[in-house]
Amino acid sequence: MSLQSSIIIDRALASSRRTRLGGLFGRQIRPSRQPSRSTNLLHSLSLPALILDDKGVVTDANPASLQFLNKPARQVISQKMTELLTVEAEVVNACCQDETQTAELVIPDAGDVRYLELTFSPLHDEKQLSGHLVLFNDVTERKRQDIARTTMIDTLESYASAVAHDLKSPLATVMGFASLLEMSQSELNDDHRHYARTIQKISGKMATMIDKLLLFATLEKLDHIPLLPLEMSKVASEVLETLSAVIKQYQASITIAPDMPHATGYMPWIEVVFANLISNAVKYGGAHPQVFVNASQVGDKVYYWIHDNGRGLTGEQMDLLFRHSVRFDARPKGHGQGLLIARRIVERLGGEIGVSSQPGTGTTFYFTLPAAHPNISRSQHEIEIEAVRVD
Repeated sequence: MSLQSSIIIDRALASSRRTRLGGLFGRQIRPSRQPSRSTNLLHSLSLPALILDDKGVVTDANPASLQFLNKPARQVISQKMTELLTVEAEVVNACCQDETQTAELVIPDAGDVRYLELTFSPLHDEKQLSGHLVLFNDVTERKRQDIARTTMIDTLESYASAVAHDLKSPLATVMGFASLLEMSQSELNDDHRHYARTIQKISGKMATMIDKLLLFATLEKLDHIPLLPLEMSKVASEVLETLSAVIKQYQASITIAPDMPHATGYMPWIEVVFANLISNAVKYGGAHPQVFVNASQVGDKVYYWIHDNGRGLTGEQMDLLFRHSVRFDARPKGHGQGLLIARRIVERLGGEIGVSSQPGTGTTFYFTLPAAHPNISRSQHEIEIEAVRVD
């Protein structure tokens, strides 16, 4: 190769390098478009989901949503959500806020209906609201189960009420004849009189169970509760008369504060609450149960508590109370329904119910009711301190 040819080739290569470098640095190279975080989130979801812009127009859809809507992407993207589903614009506008909102749709489906739950979650671009991620959740089966459960409960409540009323009359007859047999001057031996007393005792327990069934029915169906100011010390004291047998059986000592604050409530129900909580304290108290009943008022609320000197409850045991029909003692001491009934009563009267306990320190059950005469003289902290103090 000649010197001239070598120079021509070197110049050509240099020109080629300059051309390539000029192409790289002489013009701006646009970076490839990267998927946004919201897009990555959308396509990682297994539930049907869409992304809406701030005008309610679909800007992206994951495969699950296309399958749910039974439409290709071209018929979904750039469409308003109101055109894809039977949802009113007012609903979409109300849900497209700067916080998560939920709406439920009822969609006709081949002579039946489907229930769809939509969750609107806000998306932000540089701290500005840019759109919403909308999740679709088909809750049809759950709604059907809820409807079936509600129907079953209504049916069971009506049935329980009817059965309870039907049982009371023949049961009263059985108890009456058993009482006559026991008092009879005829030639009954001791065994026969013992059988008569046993019939009376078992019939009495059955009558209590029937009354509880009737109370459950009343709790759910009474729309207007006749609320009145109640002298709670008097109510609790009168309840002791109905508990005289169990108090005598367990040799219990019951102390009721004479001047507990008055509350607003429904006396027949409040009597049941006191009866259940006091009898529970007696049965689960110590060898010689000592039960204290007292109360304090803060603002428009009165805290009533019943404290016993029993062995106390563990945290696990307290978690089960008011949720299930449970007993924490092997001895037969009732049917485990008293606390469930007390909770439902207190909640229907606008109050709360709970328990405080530690093993070895006894147990304090408490409930709240609206005060008949509100005041604001004491702090919540003072009430909580006194609620666990036994004088």
